[in-house]
Amino acid sequence: MNVKSFGAGLCMASLIMASVTFGAPDLSAKEQVKKEYMIGFSSSIQDRAQKQLVEKAGGRVKESIEQIDVMKVSLNDVSKEKLEQTKEVTFIEEDQKAKTNRQSVPYGIKSIKAQKVHKRGYAGQNVKIAVLDSGIDAKHEDLHVTGGVSFVPTESDPLVDPHEHGTHVAGTIAALDNKVGVVGVAPKASIYSVKVADQNGDGYYSWIVQGIQWAIENDMDVINISMGGANESEALKEAVDAAYEKGILIVASAGNAGSYGSLNTIDYPAKYSSVMAVASVDQRNQRAFDSSVGEEVEVSAPGVATLSTIPGNEYGYKSGTSMASPHVAGAAAVILSKHPNLTNEEVRDRLTKTATKLGEPFYYGAGLVNIQKAAK
Repeated sequence: MNVKSFGAGLCMASLIMASVTFGAPDLSAKEQVKKEYMIGFSSSIQDRAQKQLVEKAGGRVKESIEQIDVMKVSLNDVSKEKLEQTKEVTFIEEDQKAKTNRQSVPYGIKSIKAQKVHKRGYAGQNVKIAVLDSGIDAKHEDLHVTGGVSFVPTESDPLVDPHEHGTHVAGTIAALDNKVGVVGVAPKASIYSVKVADQNGDGYYSWIVQGIQWAIENDMDVINISMGGANESEALKEAVDAAYEKGILIVASAGNAGSYGSLNTIDYPAKYSSVMAVASVDQRNQRAFDSSVGEEVEVSAPGVATLSTIPGNEYGYKSGTSMASPHVAGAAAVILSKHPNLTNEEVRDRLTKTATKLGEPFYYGAGLVNIQKAAK
């Protein structure tokens, strides 16, 4: 309340009146400021009587929740104090805001600038990605698995993942943009679970070869292989070469053997020329200590303590070039969603030429993937 100034000619009585009026704003403010509350009543009092009690105290009923004898009301402090002294009122609590479980954005998604392209409407839609791994938990609320197949003789279901690895990789590629959990690099891409690793995370080259063949036969656009071995294989080379010739972009983890001077430590199939070998960096874009090195490293991506989906509607952190590779596979899907007529070679060229240089190519390849530039 504003207090007006009085003229000098006022009599003493007027001055006394003025002083009394001047002391009133505390009470008036208390009466004027209203908040919303929920009030509980004893079951012995009827709805109409509840409303009368609120209104008599100076409050206003906004909604009655009859099933549990609760009313949502608007009260000032004076009205609240009056109702608190009423025996029929069992509780008064201020109405509180609740928030949905917000989706978090893993640092890797930010690092490669995926969201910048999502905002322009490109998020991997109409792109098919085969995830050659330990399976994917298809029941995870943050994943939509379009299909799959298993080449692990003892584990026939590709839509379960006792090892967790494949589900984590899948989340980095395509966790849904659904306001819960995390978001992937290409949340609208179609992912297929191609199980080539067992519950211990082990697999044979023959299983991977069969998985690549399946990807060719089922017209995949991208293959992610977050696994590998130290020994080369003519069969494995022929498989990735055949997929590449069919227009599929193959992305694979470089390996976690670290560096030993000038020794090349890259795994197969990442070491083959038809495959994009991906190294791992941390949040500061520093090379992960265990990231394999060599001339074949093509690009780098986040792979240290990356947050993603794991079985059982859970989320967890994992590290390794296995986590870096799906960032690049997802990036390829985003590029293809904007430029569907690009060949796999053209997508690969964009990813390398637009990467942010980080250091020696032997360790970092062309540098950190930058989807914002690659998808222009």
